[in-house]
Amino acid sequence: MNYVRTISDRPLRLLEWMAISLFSTMLALLLVNAILDGFQLETWRSLLLAAISLSIVPTLAWPVLYRLTARLPALLFPIVVFVGIGILVRATASVDTALGFGGFSVDSVLTGIWIAMSITIVTTFVSALFSLDDDAAYDRFVTHSLKYEYRNVGKSDTPAFLFLEADGLAGPVLEDAISKGYMPTLKRWIETGSHRLTIWEPDLSCQTSASQAGILLGSNENIPAFRWWDKQRQTMMTSSKLATAKALEEELSSGAGLLEPDGGSRFNVFSGGAGSCIGTFSKLGASAAAIEYWSKFLNPFTLARMLSLYVQDVVREWWEEFQQNRRDVQPRLSRPWTYAFVRAGTTAALLEITKLMVIIDIFKGVPSAYYTIYAYDEVAHHTGIDRHYTYKVLKQMDRAFGHFERVARDAPRPVHFVVLSDHGQSQGATFLQKYGTTLGAFVASLLPTETSLTAIHDTAETTSQLEALLSQAASTESRTGKLVARTFRNRTVDGVVTLGDEQSEAKITQDEVVVLASGNLGLISFTRWKDRMSLQEIVTAFPGLIQGLRDHPGISLAMVRDDEDGAVVFGKKGTYFLDTDTFDGENPLEAFGDLAAHHLRRTDGFPACPDILLISTYWPETGEVTAFEEKLGSHGGLGGPQRHPIVLHPSEFDAGGELIVGAANLNRVMSGWMSDAGTRGSGVRSVPERLNGHGKDAVDLDSRANWQHTSAYTPKS
Repeated sequence: MNYVRTISDRPLRLLEWMAISLFSTMLALLLVNAILDGFQLETWRSLLLAAISLSIVPTLAWPVLYRLTARLPALLFPIVVFVGIGILVRATASVDTALGFGGFSVDSVLTGIWIAMSITIVTTFVSALFSLDDDAAYDRFVTHSLKYEYRNVGKSDTPAFLFLEADGLAGPVLEDAISKGYMPTLKRWIETGSHRLTIWEPDLSCQTSASQAGILLGSNENIPAFRWWDKQRQTMMTSSKLATAKALEEELSSGAGLLEPDGGSRFNVFSGGAGSCIGTFSKLGASAAAIEYWSKFLNPFTLARMLSLYVQDVVREWWEEFQQNRRDVQPRLSRPWTYAFVRAGTTAALLEITKLMVIIDIFKGVPSAYYTIYAYDEVAHHTGIDRHYTYKVLKQMDRAFGHFERVARDAPRPVHFVVLSDHGQSQGATFLQKYGTTLGAFVASLLPTETSLTAIHDTAETTSQLEALLSQAASTESRTGKLVARTFRNRTVDGVVTLGDEQSEAKITQDEVVVLASGNLGLISFTRWKDRMSLQEIVTAFPGLIQGLRDHPGISLAMVRDDEDGAVVFGKKGTYFLDTDTFDGENPLEAFGDLAAHHLRRTDGFPACPDILLISTYWPETGEVTAFEEKLGSHGGLGGPQRHPIVLHPSEFDAGGELIVGAANLNRVMSGWMSDAGTRGSGVRSVPERLNGHGKDAVDLDSRANWQHTSAYTPKS
């Protein structure tokens, strides 16, 4: 299949786009005519004339309007643009009437604004319906204007590195999506040799906060999961929350930040040492950079386009849910109708905002920036990691990557794009679906009836991203910011918008059992004990608990610390002694690969390691796991494609001959690329330490160098 358009295709595509655009404008005007009293059409002829006029005039005048207003303060820019486009539409109607073309009238500037937004909304809908690439319209109203605004940025031969994180995308899934034609841009990059695909091995806690701490800060020590009970602090730590993210960044920052000193962090958990942070949990708050970027987004075209895409994705989620139920697709989740609004927040709103930020950073000549794109991860959690509906999200992302590539041709400096993921996802029926009980309820059944227990099974990563987006918007002094602040004032604490329910966290006492889930990783902590409990203490205090966990068919591994043997891992028919790398009976780690012992041993050394750490059942023959949380696609522990995240990097940079093990080592590799290219100062090693410096874990990695030879997972659409 040829994924590059030929010259002969362009006139046909242009005519197609013009026809669809004219049709969309006429449809939008009919709708506005039926709704707004301030807009009047007299005849069908006047409809056609109005559509032609309002297709041509704003297109020609928009660059001029943008240039006139671009020099205004950021807070004034969106106001003037809105008023300007309203005046422009009204003036178009007046000129048509004066020239005798008339037949339509616009009574006010406000009506003109609504007409402009309606045309964009309907055009976006129709373009999606006909699978029409609307990048040309986006470039006309957004890209070209931004290029002009930043035209005076100094030229440089030193390349920029833009890291595009496709959250949750596993190597096997990427290969399948490419083979089925969903990702032609990445396919072309690989086939032409411009980029090389490398698979790396995440740490035990293969979820966003732990991986991004390693990638962006150079260390993810003492992050055992997405959420954990910290005995040293005597509090719950939730890595996507403002206080936790700030505390972790302060502890882990050591000058090895990927984005130091002049990079940009966009919608990440940690800053990576970036000087410009937007939507970054550890640096959340008002900033000049945020105001500048948000102001560019607040115009009739981008807002109307995002609204249109948002509504489309809400309807798409309802339709996909209906189709999965009708076809009885298994396994599947029953999703509440309100979930569609959360999903659309990532697949439409966040994706569109990120797209604009990437383009601005390209034209500004930002030396390095890291963007988290949550769209695939969110849909895969609830729809499945390899299904047609999920792959359509990858198609949207791939189209954006191709758009960035084209925009970068006009950048003031060469741009290197690195597409990577922080972890993959593994699929399977959930623990509750398969066994009829939650992990918390099962643990409670093994404890004395008077035991107080708190269980939290939902990591709510996506909700946290939307919270960051709203909190960042509310922190600005713009009208939109003030509107967001008023709307969510009852859910705002210390400047942070909270959409979820944290009551269960706040009510935890110092005398109970805490059960937490992070994908197929489970954590059990006993708050009464100020230090980590030993196996002997657990058996004495809670007889039958360890054996009950070990016997459950949904649990593969249970790790505890023995007073004599150190860290031990219990399986169904054997016990692994991590300190000596020996086992009794059958090896419980065999199905999880050569590095399972290393990952467990490293986490056992964390002060924040829970009293009992669990890994759910894993079926190597299918690559499926049983998540402790209610997610069809999950990540956080061991087993399956969640262990195979990607780095698609320019071929001129070497990822080394060994498998990259651990997010901190990936930081060293990518920092080395930037040092070699002159983008950042030298002094950061480009060759990763073997297994994060854990010399005793020096295993033969040659057999692990290629994920195709290690993953038994076979995608099923």
